Amino acid sequence: MQPYYFFDVKRAETKKSIMKKHILKLATLSALMIVIASGCKKELVKDVSQDRFEDEIEHAASIADADISPDDIVTDENSELFELESEGINPNYFVDETDFDEVEVEEGVAGSGKSVKAKHKRVAAKSFIHCLRKLDLEKRQVLKVKLLLGKYRDCKSSSVKRAKALYAKIRAPYIAKYKRLVYSYKNGKITKKELVKSVYGLRVDFAKDLRKAQIKEKLHVAFKNCYKKMLRELHGVLNAKQWTRFIACVK
Repeated sequence: MQPYYFFDVKRAETKKSIMKKHILKLATLSALMIVIASGCKKELVKDVSQDRFEDEIEHAASIADADISPDDIVTDENSELFELESEGINPNYFVDETDFDEVEVEEGVAGSGKSVKAKHKRVAAKSFIHCLRKLDLEKRQVLKVKLLLGKYRDCKSSSVKRAKALYAKIRAPYIAKYKRLVYSYKNGKITKKELVKSVYGLRVDFAKDLRKAQIKEKLHVAFKNCYKKMLRELHGVLNAKQWTRFIACVK
């Protein structure tokens, strides 16, 4: 028969063993909770970063999809010119890889340069291209940017053709109206003040009609989708600092 103190020792050892197991379980559970919390934190940071990126893309795309401004319509009484140098296409949708190397913009204001190249340069200067030029890109980045801009051109090529055809169609009757106003002014039927007021009204109406026609043809959707796709690819080419500077510039 074992002495009583023997059973006390055994019970004490059993309790210690049970306590060790509990402590080990608690330690394991705590470590697991830390790992889970760390993972959740990383996922949360990732989600917030992704949401910010999507917001930046949407905001940049909304700027590119802005309405046509009547002030961008060029008129000239002598030549009876009535046009949009971009042919109604937003500058951000107008450019491609060929514009990236055109650093210098030809001198002159809208309507002053007769060549197609001069007009193209002036439109490109108002696009996101000038923001890219400010980033001091590495040679490998330049090659990648040109490649994705080429893909951007291909994506929107059919939309550009449709937009130009639509612009010509909507513009034709407004050219006739503008010429009649200029004729009336030159023949003393209306004053200079009346001419300026009527021409501005003509600009406003033309901008509205052209935008309405573009929306009806869903050109804004096609252009915007290509633009957003290009921006997402551009994000993969630029580093974090460059992307931040680019987004701040296009805003």
